[in-house]
Amino acid sequence: MRATSPLLPLAALLLASPAAARDTSVNAWTNAGLKAPFSDDGAFLLQEELRMNLTDGVVDELNTQMSFKQRVHERVGLAAHYRLDLEDWQEDPTADHRFGFDGQVGHSVGRLAATLRQRLQPELSSGEDDPLRFVVRTRARLRWSASESVRPYAAVEPYAALDPDGSPSWDRLRVDVGVALPRWGLDLSYRVDEPLVPVAVNPGAPTRHIVTLAWLHALPRTPQPIELAESPPGAADAAEAPSSSEESTSTQP
Repeated sequence: MRATSPLLPLAALLLASPAAARDTSVNAWTNAGLKAPFSDDGAFLLQEELRMNLTDGVVDELNTQMSFKQRVHERVGLAAHYRLDLEDWQEDPTADHRFGFDGQVGHSVGRLAATLRQRLQPELSSGEDDPLRFVVRTRARLRWSASESVRPYAAVEPYAALDPDGSPSWDRLRVDVGVALPRWGLDLSYRVDEPLVPVAVNPGAPTRHIVTLAWLHALPRTPQPIELAESPPGAADAAEAPSSSEESTSTQP
């Protein structure tokens, strides 16, 4: 395996020649999800994401992702993901399958928290000559807890595709700045997605400027008890008979 420096993707981005300028696109990604805790340190997540290319005025992708996350130590977490990507679904839809296996470590000093996440990402693409590939993603993130409800952050994440011999080759670089609003389950960010593959090799890969809006609703771990008041005589019979308004609005066959 040939040695590579983690600074290479940053250098490639900063030293890119204007003569090799790429096309750019403006994108909007919206994500909505549910989080179901099964313990104090673990949760299942289900998320749906719509990715729009505003430059071309088309929907790029519709993604459905299921995740399992578990904290195994105060500063260490593990996660597994599966995502179904529907691309070009308005014209010639294709289905791609993406898996993710994460390990994350974190440390905080006062209001500042730093995390480092390593992800191995196998991807199975339909309609490709080489449908299976492996990507390694390394994300470093800093977050500042300005208050309990406002937490700005910044992150950088290089992607490396594994060649058939197992050696990595830089694929792209992702840079994020955003703010998490945990009281409302919202996350807003601006992202730059810069390909690191030479333009001559892949001229169709644009630099993407992405605005993201994500909403995550956390379900209660245990259902709240329902207190039933004593019913007056005849209430049960009345409850079984739908009112006229219920009959008129019912969607059941």
